[in-house]
Amino acid sequence: MSNASRAETVMDWVREWWGVIAFGIAGALTVLGWAIRKGLASKEDLEKVEKALLSKLTTTNSEMATLGSRTLLIENELKHLPSSDDISELRAEISGLSGKMSGVAQEQSAQRATLSRIEDHLLANRGRA
Repeated sequence: MSNASRAETVMDWVREWWGVIAFGIAGALTVLGWAIRKGLASKEDLEKVEKALLSKLTTTNSEMATLGSRTLLIENELKHLPSSDDISELRAEISGLSGKMSGVAQEQSAQRATLSRIEDHLLANRGRA
């Protein structure tokens, strides 16, 4: 069979079955469209998702505002607290006071000894005056 007669045979077959072929293609496209449509979200589904996301966004914004105001309160309270430099100064002053207090204690001990000697002297000489 020659190429020309083969082409005529194929063309004849296509002409004969054209209706069935067109119906099959239309059916396949319909099924394909339906499958794609089922795979995609509907408008109602998108609206539900949008409402849920909007609700979560509103909640998140509210929580962020609450956290912002709480942060401001904490920052205001922290302004009144001493800094690390202030605490270092206090430690240095306390150390200085501790040294002075031990000096005062030694002085007081010496004064106590002196007073004790004076008292003993006065008691010993009480009858002589």
